[in-house]
Amino acid sequence: MRTMLLGRKKATAPLGDQGELSPQATEGIRTLQALECYPVVQQNVHLLIPSGFASLTHLPLVTKGRLWCGASLHYASSVLEWLRFGGVCMIELREAAVSDAAGILAIYAPYVEKTAVSFEFDVPTAAEFAARIAHTLERYPYITLWDDGELMGYAYAGPLKARRAYDCSAEVTIYLRQDVRRRGYGRMLYAELGARLKTIGVRRAYACIAIPNGDDPYLTMDSPRFHEKMGYRRVGFFENCAEKFGRGYSMAYYEKVL
Repeated sequence: MRTMLLGRKKATAPLGDQGELSPQATEGIRTLQALECYPVVQQNVHLLIPSGFASLTHLPLVTKGRLWCGASLHYASSVLEWLRFGGVCMIELREAAVSDAAGILAIYAPYVEKTAVSFEFDVPTAAEFAARIAHTLERYPYITLWDDGELMGYAYAGPLKARRAYDCSAEVTIYLRQDVRRRGYGRMLYAELGARLKTIGVRRAYACIAIPNGDDPYLTMDSPRFHEKMGYRRVGFFENCAEKFGRGYSMAYYEKVL
């Protein structure tokens, strides 16, 4: 199953006076609404707009120079800037295939080799990683995100515990290519992963996150902050439970009700 989202590409839609929608921008909105992918966008989540602007949910409806986004009202400057510097391309969220293993591993490997985000010490082989993907897909979703045909990140779920009683919960994992963070890709991946988890009866998601013990060259607090923005809350903490690069690390569990 694939989900197509609007993204950014070269286009122009000049600003009108006093930040109101120009006729060109209004026409740009109409063009977006006419795209074949519009019904899919209605079902799901995001416009991806240039760095520095917030991701928006649902296709925008513009009235009198203002942008309605769900129940929230915003001035149209963000969407205007998006139209002026952006335009239309396709962001694709799709289920991973075993054939994606090499591309996914290329994203994951730097986290193993150069960070404490992953507690693995050795980068798995392509064959080992392909087997992991295949095993996950037997039961859980494994989502990849592509921007103009380039793999930008992935997210997947796995069992919280092996006992059957835990089937209503899952542990989630997300990784982005390190040079494309803070562009809204993580939000898109988690939104899609959460939606698919609910269809298989998962009601709570848990993320196991490494925590630095102070300033650390191998680990920041970006992941906890991201999860908190996504609606997760910390429910467990294990102090100094792991070591990597000769340093001690703690671990926290974050929970979200789906």
